[in-house]
Amino acid sequence: MGRALQKSLPSSNSLPVFPSPAGSPSSSKVGLKVLLAKSLYVAGEKVHGQLEIRVGAQDVALGDIGLEFSAFQELRSLDHTSTRRLLSSQIAFQGSSLPPSNAVVPSSLPLLGSYYPALRGRTRFPFSFDLPAVSPSSCTLGRDATTRYELRAFASSLVKGEVDIKSEKIEVKVVERWSDWNGKEAKWRQGFERTAVEKLKMSGEGKLELTASVGMPGEDGVGTGRLFWRREEGQEGNGRIEVLVRVKNGSKRNVSGLKLSICRRLRILPAKGRAAPPAPLVTSTILSDNFRGVGYEFPSGQERDVWISTEIPMDECWNVRKGTLFELDVHVKVDVECGFLALALPFHPTHDSI
Repeated sequence: MGRALQKSLPSSNSLPVFPSPAGSPSSSKVGLKVLLAKSLYVAGEKVHGQLEIRVGAQDVALGDIGLEFSAFQELRSLDHTSTRRLLSSQIAFQGSSLPPSNAVVPSSLPLLGSYYPALRGRTRFPFSFDLPAVSPSSCTLGRDATTRYELRAFASSLVKGEVDIKSEKIEVKVVERWSDWNGKEAKWRQGFERTAVEKLKMSGEGKLELTASVGMPGEDGVGTGRLFWRREEGQEGNGRIEVLVRVKNGSKRNVSGLKLSICRRLRILPAKGRAAPPAPLVTSTILSDNFRGVGYEFPSGQERDVWISTEIPMDECWNVRKGTLFELDVHVKVDVECGFLALALPFHPTHDSI
C-alpha cells in the first residue's frame, strides 16, 4: 500500500468541495465508504477506521485519494451569528506527491498525469486522526447552536478522458472528557439547593415557599454531588436524578402537583477583550414529568418534603464545555403546578463513555 501522509491544514485551505454532477461517466463506477471503529469517541482518543474505495469497471483510472477530518462550531442566535473551525487535518493515500496505492494495478504506468489504472473491486485504507483532549462535545440546540465533527473522503477518477471527483461525508460523534475536572473542589462534587418564595393571588397574606436540592448530604452526612450520566440499558450508573422538594404553604390556598423538567440553556461566550453578551433566552426542554396525587398535595398551613426523580434520557443530554463560541448548561427545573412558582438547579450530566 502507498504510504499515507497526514498534515494539518489552515482554515483557508480546502479539499475539492463538490463531486461532479450526477450522471458523469464515473459516477456509478467509483464508490466511497468511511468505516469507523467506534460509534462515539472521547476527547483525547484517536479517531480511527478504514476508508473503502469500490471500483466497478475496468476502464477507470484513479488519481487523488484522501480523507479530511474537520470540526466546527456554528452559532445562530438572536444578534449572534458566527462559524468557527475547531480543527482540520488531512490524510492523502494517493496523489501527485505520493506513489501509487494498492487500489491501482501494480507496476502500471499513469494514463494521464497521476491517474493510474484502477483495480476492480474493493480496497480499504486504514486511517487514524488525533482528537484534541480539549475538544467540546458534539451537540445541537435546535437551529441556534451546533458543534459538529465530520470525516469527508474524496477520490478523483478518470473515465474516457473525463475527470470526476467523488465525495462521501459522515458525522463523528464526540464527547468531552471529565477526567481533567476531577479535583476535590470541582463544583459537580458539591450538592446544590435553591429556594423560591411567591405570594399567591387571592390566598391571604401568607406565602408559598419552594425549596429544592440535588446531591446534598443526607442524614449520614454524605452527599452524592451533581454528576450524572445517561445509562445504557442494563448498565449500572448514576443515571437517575433525584430531587428533594420541600413545599411550605403559608397561604390560604391548597396546592397540589409538581413538575420536573430537564432543560438545556445556551451560553454565548464573549470574544477576547470584550464584555460578555447579555444572557440569551435560548433554552430547550429535553423532558418533563408530572407528579400528582395524594403524595403531592400541600394543604394550606402545612410543610411537606417529597422526592421526585426521573431517568436521564438516552438522547443528547449533557453539558458542553470548552467551546469557542458557546457552551451548553443543563439544569433541572421544578414547578409547582399552580403555575406561579418554579426554580432551576444546575447539574452535570455527561455521556457514559467518559
